[in-house]
Amino acid sequence: MSNLLELYEQTAAASAPQPDPVNLRETLIPMLDGLSRALGYDRALVALFDQRRGALRGSVGLNVPEPLAESLEVPLSQQTNPIVRAVLDGTPQRVDDAVADTRLDENTR
Repeated sequence: MSNLLELYEQTAAASAPQPDPVNLRETLIPMLDGLSRALGYDRALVALFDQRRGALRGSVGLNVPEPLAESLEVPLSQQTNPIVRAVLDGTPQRVDDAVADTRLDENTR
């Protein structure tokens, strides 16, 4: 966990370079694998907060193609988005059908 905190602190400053994707993957993939197995999911994705953009941005995914993971960008201004609600409220949000859920924009679907 301390490695994850260090990577987050490095990205907190607007002028700081993005964390090394290789190190981030090495840190997160084992944790994502264990967590997804425990919860019964096939895929997992980590989104980091980009302060300059005011958005959550995809970074590392488990069983998610890297270009797809990196394309995720959800502005915190999208108050009804279940991803934003989960982060701001700290509670899980149910999405039964991501394709049909109108709370998700097209890119997030």
